[in-house]
Amino acid sequence: MRVSHMEAVSQTVARAYRDAVRRLHGEAVVSLYQARSAVKLELMRRAFPQGCLVATEGDSVLGAIFARKWGQLGWFSSLGVEPEFQGRGIGKGLACAATKFLRESGCHTVGLETWTNSPAYTALYVGLGFLPVAINSQLVIDTHRGWSMDWKGRIVDFDELPEALRDQVKPATDSISDKLVAGMSMVEEIVEANRSTEKLTTWLVKEGVIRGVGLLDLNPDFDSTAMHSDLRIAILDPVDTETSDFLALLERVALYACQAGRTRLNVDVSSDYPRTFKLLLESGFTAVNQLMRFVDNRSYYQGVADRAVVNIGRWAT
Repeated sequence: MRVSHMEAVSQTVARAYRDAVRRLHGEAVVSLYQARSAVKLELMRRAFPQGCLVATEGDSVLGAIFARKWGQLGWFSSLGVEPEFQGRGIGKGLACAATKFLRESGCHTVGLETWTNSPAYTALYVGLGFLPVAINSQLVIDTHRGWSMDWKGRIVDFDELPEALRDQVKPATDSISDKLVAGMSMVEEIVEANRSTEKLTTWLVKEGVIRGVGLLDLNPDFDSTAMHSDLRIAILDPVDTETSDFLALLERVALYACQAGRTRLNVDVSSDYPRTFKLLLESGFTAVNQLMRFVDNRSYYQGVADRAVVNIGRWAT
């Protein structure tokens, strides 16, 4: 995939997703859908260019897929094929090629998510050797609610980190990530967020040590109303943190979102973290949407019911 393809690719992916949203959720939902722009897709391509592929016929773009990796954990999303060319094996070919690249780059597991009410997509991925492992739910809460401010003293933003701790951002992030999913690394995502004007990171510091990090996206994909924000990453050391630390992190990012004019905070939580799910519901969150998670190598997938409270979003899509 080349930079020159990007505008056409973004239009193809947008048409494919709007067609799917229309079929699965109805015309009213299509008006709320905001496709990923060519600029955002180009950022995804730069992150892992060999996993971002396009299918063409002459000068026409027929389909595309964008894959990326977090350490040894691979992921692909934005798989789209022009509606009139669907059913010809283009999507299957793109998915197979992207998975191959991710495997060859050292990923022990490749994952994806798709709508739970689409038998056709489920059949496609199962046919490719992927297995359903969890349901990922989108939970939302009003950012204008009263907050206890219990985060003060332990949750700081990146600019507030002491110089010595800034030097520990990358190793601390890698260490926490690896404890949650073996081989997972969120460093690139965190570094990119600290450079962005649309994202920010917050840090849990306990006894002078980084024990967790949250990444807030103030301009998330797929929302044309610009009214919500996404907590894309919230990873806490499973050994040295408590439930109250997780709630403190949530409060801090919700306050950031409110100050930025966002009326709601979205958090994605997987069914294989039932303690997190229950905690969020008890804290006032409401479930509004679901996706099914698939992986191609279940033996490496570490979703377990008794894991300590933690949320890693949609593996930071």
